Amino acid sequence: SSITRLLDMGVEHYLIGDSVVGIIAQRLVRRLCPKCKKLRSATFDEKKLLNIPTDTEISLYEPVGCKECGNIGYKGRIGVYEIMPISHKIGVMISDKATADEIEKQAVAEGMTKLRDAAAEYVIQGLTTVSEMQRVAYEDM
Repeated sequence: SSITRLLDMGVEHYLIGDSVVGIIAQRLVRRLCPKCKKLRSATFDEKKLLNIPTDTEISLYEPVGCKECGNIGYKGRIGVYEIMPISHKIGVMISDKATADEIEKQAVAEGMTKLRDAAAEYVIQGLTTVSEMQRVAYEDM
């Protein structure tokens, strides 16, 4: 979407392809309180959102609330990032007016981790919740 925004501001495709060296998207998710978070089994829908096979058993944490976190279940925030270096190939694709989906597909093939996947990893690690992941990773969809 950053490329689209630059185009909307009147920047030509070839200038973006030749000048931009990378694009970073950042969101903040609330960090689960380490003192009171509670382990539970993931639901079918949560497994689907996390791209985990639905027949796999996995546990996730949920917020509870305690004195340490002011009874909200979260304490602090964590940055979630999507970093897309503009390789020569992606630069050419931008200059050639490739679609956003085509550029994203190439970036992922070159190793970019999408924002939602980075957030999902924090959920699996027990640092945040699926609802936080949905809040930050699906707001632009």
